[in-house]
Amino acid sequence: MKPSSFLPVAWALLFLGLVPCGQAQPATAAVSGRVQSEVTGQYLLNVRVTVKGTDLTAFTDSYGIFRLAGVPSGTVTL
Repeated sequence: MKPSSFLPVAWALLFLGLVPCGQAQPATAAVSGRVQSEVTGQYLLNVRVTVKGTDLTAFTDSYGIFRLAGVPSGTVTL
């Protein structure tokens, strides 16, 4: 086989390697924190924390700690 017959295959492989597959995923972040009673100062158990405008929900543990993953990047309201 002549070397020139490989040229179309090489170009096809190069092109396929440069074309992105699928759509780019939007950037996300994780948010974590601790929920505390303003009155007693105690950390609160089983408090639901949500990101406004999404279905993201987390509940605090016995130390008042929560973590939300997959939060859209940018400013959000909890």
